[in-house]
Amino acid sequence: MVSILGFMREEKAKLSHKGFLWGIYTHPDFRGKGHGEAIMKMAIKNAFDIDGIQQLNLSVGSFNKAAKNLYLKLGFEIYGEEKNASKVNGEFHDELYLVKTKG
Repeated sequence: MVSILGFMREEKAKLSHKGFLWGIYTHPDFRGKGHGEAIMKMAIKNAFDIDGIQQLNLSVGSFNKAAKNLYLKLGFEIYGEEKNASKVNGEFHDELYLVKTKG
């Protein structure tokens, strides 16, 4: 495995214009070589090709600068931040929430 991600469309009718990208991961041996960008571009295109999808959402730990920069490069915008969203080994981490609209 080089890169992987998940996609889910919101199920409720009034939210069905939204999709969510999650579990985005590139194996450490392949990072910095364009694989993450390639799978993200493919996922964005495929998601927006689905009838009715107008918006994609994702979240990323604020400490993950490489991923955050990639998402911004691909047109996602930060719309929110949750302080202390997770706690790993006694250390709190913030989570950033991003959105990209079709068009």
